[in-house]
Amino acid sequence: MSQADIAVSRKLQQIAKELDKELAKAANGQRMGFSLIVFSDSTAGQTNYVSNCSRPEAALALQKVLDRWQSKGVIDVPAHKKH
Repeated sequence: MSQADIAVSRKLQQIAKELDKELAKAANGQRMGFSLIVFSDSTAGQTNYVSNCSRPEAALALQKVLDRWQSKGVIDVPAHKKH
């Protein structure tokens, strides 16, 4: 695990608290569930995640995203492309 992986891992809980607040603001006070997956571009790097919901809820939401990505006919919205 790289020094960057370790540093990010240590900050994830703080980042999650801020993200939780910002998402609630964007949703007019409604709390939104999220899972943030963080990884380096290196195949040897560590993949970490932080979430404000249970692991089963996060797994279900992530599976829905994977299913949508893998289905035929799904339009890739330009705003969501990697920058």
